[in-house]
Amino acid sequence: MKSDDEGFEFVDKRRTSSAEPCGDAEPLTDDAVCAQQDEDASSSSEPSPGEAEDAGQMTFDVPSLLGYMLGLLGSAAWQWMGVVVNPATGGADTDLAQARLAIDTFEAVAGKLMPHLDEMGQREVRGALADLRMNYVERGSGSAGGRS
Repeated sequence: MKSDDEGFEFVDKRRTSSAEPCGDAEPLTDDAVCAQQDEDASSSSEPSPGEAEDAGQMTFDVPSLLGYMLGLLGSAAWQWMGVVVNPATGGADTDLAQARLAIDTFEAVAGKLMPHLDEMGQREVRGALADLRMNYVERGSGSAGGRS
């Protein structure tokens, strides 16, 4: 090493399977090498189940997915009732047939999810469904608001 480089140690962290950098490429700092390795790891094929946790990826059980679906269905129902602005159009769109379908599907999915929830979770789902139904009745005609 040169005398002006004293106190610094060069560690080559490149993988041997990677292509050599271009001659005009700037030298990588340790932070850049780590960022490149993280990028390479995230663009590789799917990790095995054991590697998924190490990579920061989450796997979902079915009850968690059902809960996520309830959130999507509830949001869609609120949008179709015109209570929440539709982010795609920027306006308060109203289509009560779409809202009714979302609420009915919310109820069906909630029925499958309920046995997997604790008492507090069940109360929250029942409350969300009641709110959706009441708002639907307020926005619809008397015949459209009834349960089938």
